[in-house]
Amino acid sequence: MKKFLLLFILLINLFAFNWYGNIHWIKSYNIAQKLAKKNHKLMLIEIAGIKCPPSKYLSKYVYSDKKISEFINKNFIPVFYFIQQNSIPKNIKKHFNGVTPTIIFFKPNGKAFYILTGARNKNEFLKVLKTMIKQYNKKFKEASINSPKPIWLQIPKNKGKE
Repeated sequence: MKKFLLLFILLINLFAFNWYGNIHWIKSYNIAQKLAKKNHKLMLIEIAGIKCPPSKYLSKYVYSDKKISEFINKNFIPVFYFIQQNSIPKNIKKHFNGVTPTIIFFKPNGKAFYILTGARNKNEFLKVLKTMIKQYNKKFKEASINSPKPIWLQIPKNKGKE
């Protein structure tokens, strides 16, 4: 019986959808914020819907991309929540308008830096991430760590298709 149960669990895991891609997601906002303060990094917080096709697209085609996962793991403190399953902290939930996926980038002080709703293809998503890090690091890092206002970025539109 134990062998059957072990085989069943193994088969489920083999065919289960991998929501997390190759990202080293943290499940606790408090831990993520401590790491963000220590490392002076933005937190990337995704709120996904279990049955949401754009959320699944991000997980299956974007987060599983090696360039994107390495860039996120190196430059952000990533946190993942399912809207249907997880208790989302109030300071995050106040920026969530019910659309999944919503990705909210927070400064180490817990203030919103940028909000992105919907999925993007790999190239466009990576462009957004690079632009955000560039603006955060070069222009806003010192000034924005304690700034109470979100910073809205000018993200270039992707003219080419994936």
